[in-house]
Amino acid sequence: MKKKKLTFNALALGNIKHRKKRYVLMVLGIVLSMVFSSSIIYFVFSAYTTSQAQNKADRGLYDMMCADYDEAVFDDSKKSDMFETIGTGSVVGFAFTDPENKLDGTSVVRLDKVSKELVNPLFISGAYPQKKGEIAIEQTTLLQLGIAAKPGDKITLDFQVQNDDELMPEVKTKTYVLSGILRDKRANIATSFDDKQNIPSAFVSEYEYVDLGGKENKICYTELTDKGYNDIWGMFSDIPTLSSYCVFTFNEEFALNVDESMSLVYILIIVAVLLIASSMGIINAFTTNLKERKKQIGLYRAVGATKKQIFTLFMREAVLLGVVCTPVSLLVSYFGVKVIVNNIFDEAFFEANIWVLLLCGAFSILCVVLASFIPLLAASRVTPMQAIRNIETARKL
Repeated sequence: MKKKKLTFNALALGNIKHRKKRYVLMVLGIVLSMVFSSSIIYFVFSAYTTSQAQNKADRGLYDMMCADYDEAVFDDSKKSDMFETIGTGSVVGFAFTDPENKLDGTSVVRLDKVSKELVNPLFISGAYPQKKGEIAIEQTTLLQLGIAAKPGDKITLDFQVQNDDELMPEVKTKTYVLSGILRDKRANIATSFDDKQNIPSAFVSEYEYVDLGGKENKICYTELTDKGYNDIWGMFSDIPTLSSYCVFTFNEEFALNVDESMSLVYILIIVAVLLIASSMGIINAFTTNLKERKKQIGLYRAVGATKKQIFTLFMREAVLLGVVCTPVSLLVSYFGVKVIVNNIFDEAFFEANIWVLLLCGAFSILCVVLASFIPLLAASRVTPMQAIRNIETARKL
């Protein structure tokens, strides 16, 4: 019969199996510690993903928009890998309702498939135009135009037909069917009157073209590469007039509003305090457990076990307990954080991916190992005579 090799893992598993009842409190403390430690990562990840989603909803997926797109000008930049994605649109005209205040008006654009994805149109109500004669307009622009309408209603706009980079002088009256009311993007991006004029906030279907006598003006939406962020300024210095037509979205990697940021800070502080408290519970549980096992430690030392081996043996127990408790703690913290995020934060969401789960598991086990480090270090320093002698018996004698 083949003999099983005696290893640290085998000894650690044997100790856990023979002391199941004594490990109940320790396991509870470990689970709580893991729940609070993984919750910290879950909350931070939720805040990050929510911030990214809000940026995409408020500004779109593009980094730069150029209102007067000349493909020849951009050719060299394409070859130098400045742009990751380029989508184009066609400006068919300019719509307004107040001739005295045209800044409240907007360019009307037909988007291609790529530019539509980069603009990322989100609807408060209705849908994107599918037929000729339909138009979708951002909510703030509708208010500025003085139009109170809902999807399906007909709206009348004063309209100047596009003629390359200028507008035809003649003002026409056009009637469209409002297909949808869009969530604002221009109001979140525009920082000047020029930006407001360049950024379109009204969109028509793919079947809408410029009127006879006019000429569509191309507009482009681009995602810049890391190299492009640095090189684009050189492009502007070579063609100074180009910069006046370009607008950057300045998407931030992490940005929550003030209320959301403060709520997140308070929650993280509470969770961190609970993590420290549960870690103290692990320290006390390990300390009590190791005091009860002084004789066992003394026997190990008496047969030649070194301090390092004693430390390694009991550390393996802590790691094994952590691994066993990880799935339960990750599930508890996942659903707990999801409920809190969905009920406290506006427009927040939480969907953890596999990498976040693995990070939470690793961080949780690390917290358990760190919490057990102090009592294990003390246990490894116990001498054989200190561990083996029975103090109670000596007192009775």
